[in-house]
Amino acid sequence: MRRTWIVARKELLDTLRDSRTLLLAFVLPLVLYPIVFITIGHVQRANEARSRETTLRVGIAGSQHAPHLPAAFADRSKLEVFPVDLGPSAIKKGFLDALIVVPPAYEQAVVVGAPATIRVFYDETNALSRRAKFHVEAGLARYREELLRGELDRLGGQGGAVDAEPIRAENVASAQEMGSYILGSLVPYLLVLLIASAAAHTAIDTTAGEKERSTLETVLVSAATRRELLLGKFMATAVTAAAAGVMGLTGLTLTLSLPLTARSMADDQIILPLWAIGVLLAMIVPVAFLMSSTLIAFGCFARSAREGQTFATYFIMCVAVLAVLSVVSEVQPKLQMYLLPIVGTTQVQREILAGQADPGHVLLAVAGTILVGLLGLVVAMRLFANERVMFRQ
Repeated sequence: MRRTWIVARKELLDTLRDSRTLLLAFVLPLVLYPIVFITIGHVQRANEARSRETTLRVGIAGSQHAPHLPAAFADRSKLEVFPVDLGPSAIKKGFLDALIVVPPAYEQAVVVGAPATIRVFYDETNALSRRAKFHVEAGLARYREELLRGELDRLGGQGGAVDAEPIRAENVASAQEMGSYILGSLVPYLLVLLIASAAAHTAIDTTAGEKERSTLETVLVSAATRRELLLGKFMATAVTAAAAGVMGLTGLTLTLSLPLTARSMADDQIILPLWAIGVLLAMIVPVAFLMSSTLIAFGCFARSAREGQTFATYFIMCVAVLAVLSVVSEVQPKLQMYLLPIVGTTQVQREILAGQADPGHVLLAVAGTILVGLLGLVVAMRLFANERVMFRQ
């Protein structure tokens, strides 16, 4: 074991002498979260301001069947409503933000209670179109109400009978909860990429890099066994990866302590409880273990550092896909999903940031990640002990 520690210390010293590794493992994690959140807040505020100042264009196809409809939008200063003879394709072409299609004899059908439906076309992928749809729906509700009130007045009834109480939707989530929701969508994804990127450089450099520099033969003739050598390289990689994760969480904590960056995600400052920070720190260990063992195996298999970096790039891409799958999922996953590497740990991190951590989910995620990490470490040992693999050209 003493020789393993000696190898690990030697590899760590070599890693710390590399400015690129220092940048990936220590500097980038500290500045990444402030840059991301400040940028998101600035862009979001700029988009909201531009959206409020933009006049939305809404066309009415079949306006002759609803002559009173434009009056329902008279109080909307940033909404331009006008008759058109266009189809839904006008929205995609940028001529309109939304299109109202009125069926024949619509007003007559409404007052006699016959079925009639106005169709509203919009583009869900366009923020201005979504905003136009919101205003159109409110205007159509007011328009239908005015039609029924006018008919009741004509018949001598009480028009007030159709006055509807305005619908008011209220968000039950607090500013803290909204901010935690946003954190849960960004932090796990960025954190796993930081750990993987930091592990990749050390893992490839200590294996495929030594092959390329022809220094591996010198290391192999030392008193340490191949198992001790590989474990030392693995430990150095895992420490580097874990350091990147810890620095990432430190950067996140410092970011949330700054009102400017915190309020870019919510209307109030977001506070992470100490227990949440502690569990997040503990979750870094199995993730760093998995990343290090897998990337060490790739480094042993690669013929050169360039090939190793290629393997590492594709591996990080797979990690990113798994993290995204967990982040974008809005449905509570089944218990067995927590056993999947990356997916389980990322989902648990989301729950922790939302203040809803389940100890059972944490244990499943840690167990699944460590199990796969051990498998990667066994494969790496086999490859490192196989001279045909290590010294093939």
